[in-house]
Amino acid sequence: MSDAGKYKVIEEQVTVGDLVCGGSQDAYIWRPTESTGKELFPLISYAHGWGGGGDKIKYSGSMNSLVASAGYIVIATMSAPTKYCIEETLD
Repeated sequence: MSDAGKYKVIEEQVTVGDLVCGGSQDAYIWRPTESTGKELFPLISYAHGWGGGGDKIKYSGSMNSLVASAGYIVIATMSAPTKYCIEETLD
């Protein structure tokens, strides 16, 4: 998929830590790759929903990449891969 917005996008897997819903302590981040250094990009925390964590978070990559190409940073945790977590707002 090509980026539809102003920015080219990079996808990274990073360790966040302190996630409470089990599974991975990592997250995926989609962000603009180019910047003048003076730009500020808003952050969107993507909530994957019940059972959508873990490696399944990659299924939302096209959508999150498209959002990032418009000048946003999108982060999606990989926690809670197989079950509902009442405390997911803490992640």
